[in-house]
Amino acid sequence: MAKKLEVGIIGFGAFGRLVSLHLQKFAKITAYDSSALLKAKAKSPGVVFSSLEAAASRKIVIFAVPISAFENCARNAAKHVSPGALVLDTCSVKQLPAAAMERLLPKSCFIMGTHPLFGPQSARGGLGGLGIVLCPIRCTGMQLKKAKRVLKSLGLKVSVCTPEEHDRKIARTQAMMHFMLKGWAGVLKNHVKEGQGEFATSSFRQLCKAHSLIANDSTALFTDMQKFNRFAKLERKKLISGLIALDRRLRK
Repeated sequence: MAKKLEVGIIGFGAFGRLVSLHLQKFAKITAYDSSALLKAKAKSPGVVFSSLEAAASRKIVIFAVPISAFENCARNAAKHVSPGALVLDTCSVKQLPAAAMERLLPKSCFIMGTHPLFGPQSARGGLGGLGIVLCPIRCTGMQLKKAKRVLKSLGLKVSVCTPEEHDRKIARTQAMMHFMLKGWAGVLKNHVKEGQGEFATSSFRQLCKAHSLIANDSTALFTDMQKFNRFAKLERKKLISGLIALDRRLRK
């Protein structure tokens, strides 16, 4: 029987718990979260809750914290990271955490950015067919190969790119889609109810379904993906300009 990996998860909110759930078959997990409330609520058998020092000193360290809190968290954890450790983040923006990890973490550790293209809601039925992006920052080809093998064994579709390429592309998909759905739901308010109602068309039901996947996301997640991705503002501007142009054409 293969020896289990030693994994530290820093940040044990909804996504940290999701990560631990799917990695437990491969790993012994040590988790840290600064919120006592989250610790009390977490029902995660097999996960050892400990200090920041303990979680950050594991052979594999995963940051599962909001983008806005990432730099400060990495700074606090840096002195505890072991030589040769592989450190990953799970942020939906990649350039900012990649730069922070390179700047703040010891040169003796390895770094890889990740962006799971799903959340607790979209992964309720399992990980099969869902996507994840890997951004090699300071790691070996063997580490990348092993990470891809483990992730594919979980049923995930793995893509590899640079942090800049990731942010440019994700601004056109995730950031724009969340912006559009938030605005759409805000206008309709209480009428977005999973396609209920006798006048709900098929397309309306699909939009309601899409909105349900992000409805429980934190405000911080939405705000961070818009503010900290330097390409998101341009994509929002394109969308708004397109809608205004369409409205003007219909008014003629």
